[in-house]
This record gives sequence, structure tokens and C-alpha cells, in this order.
Amino acid sequence: MRNMVYVIFGVLGVIISLVFLVLLLFPGSPAALTAPSYYALLAWTVLGLIFLAAKYKTLKSMTKEELDYMILNKTREEAMHQKK
Repeated sequence: MRNMVYVIFGVLGVIISLVFLVLLLFPGSPAALTAPSYYALLAWTVLGLIFLAAKYKTLKSMTKEELDYMILNKTREEAMHQKK
């Protein structure tokens, strides 16, 4: 039951996020981004893609345990123990 509550809130969060994203990116919307904001979004996207391309090989060569530790600062055992 508790997991279902998290799933429902997660799905609602995704839906609300998508609504706000559409409001920002749709040109006819009153909340639409202006040209400088689009340039900044483009710059951040390009920078992110450059960093991903630079580290892609390294990230793909890591094991699940290494990624868990780097992202969550936990070992798999610690993450599994916390779920219980």
C-alpha cells in the first residue's frame, strides 16, 4: 500500500512537470520563454551533451555497484537494507 502512494505521487509529479514544461516551451502560452531564455536553455543542453559525450565511455564501463555508490553514496547492500 505504501509503495502505491509513492507511485501515485510520482505519476502526478511527472504529469504536473510536463504541464509546466509545455507552458514554458509553447510559444503561444502566456508563460512562454523569451528568446534569451531559449538561448540559455540551448546553451545548457549543449553543455550537458558535451559533458555526456566526454564521460560516456567511462560511465558505460562502470558496474551497477560503482554507479550506485557514486550517485547515491551508498553500496547496494545499504540501498537494499534501507528499502526494508
